[in-house]
Amino acid sequence: MNSTVFRIVKGFPTLDDTQWGAVLYLSTIWKLDSVRILALEKLNAQTHPPLRRIELALKCNVQEWLGPAYSELCSREESITLDEARTLEIDCYHILVQIREQYKLCRFCKLCSADKPDHPDIKTAIQNSDLAKIERYGACFSTKIYEVKLKI
Repeated sequence: MNSTVFRIVKGFPTLDDTQWGAVLYLSTIWKLDSVRILALEKLNAQTHPPLRRIELALKCNVQEWLGPAYSELCSREESITLDEARTLEIDCYHILVQIREQYKLCRFCKLCSADKPDHPDIKTAIQNSDLAKIERYGACFSTKIYEVKLKI
């Protein structure tokens, strides 16, 4: 059955981001692996804001998207927007803001240099944070359906 569904869906390449997100979600809950692979390929080929990737990753159990999306939120120049903060639960938002502050302070510190082996980076900060615990217990993202562990 999966191969039949895959052939039917493959014939509709004009779906937009929202529609491919829905395909990913439905293929995940209905365990249609070939359709899920197609949706992941289509979504990977597009550029998405970090919060959209976090939302899809948590709803559809795409763990490999979480670390890079969190890193992007922490390392970009712009602050986390009010809409993004509303979407994230307070615990998750608080941890991300702490990591952003550490990263920004370190970037401007004259004693710290990026070429030092012990230079704190965002990936390490995220791995060492409580984000994994928050996600494991389902408190990080308001639309989360599956319990997933943070893997970077």
